[in-house]
Amino acid sequence: MTPSSAGPARPGHPGQGRAFPISVKGVVVLDGLVLLLRNERDEWELPGGKLELGEDPERCVAREIAEEVGWQRSMGSLRAWSTPGR
Repeated sequence: MTPSSAGPARPGHPGQGRAFPISVKGVVVLDGLVLLLRNERDEWELPGGKLELGEDPERCVAREIAEEVGWQRSMGSLRAWSTPGR
């Protein structure tokens, strides 16, 4: 990976010259149904989005759900996984 492809610089973060976007998704279950949203590619996906600088994953998921559907949600347990090479 070359420095130019490593992402935008992160001013004010010594030792962390480049940033990589991290996305989080939330599973919203209401009355036994799971919330899925249609994205710009006309595909169904879970609500979520990219972390803002300094934001924790739980706050990001809650913010994204509020932005996308207008619901204020409380967070349950957080589970994480990665898809390397995707």
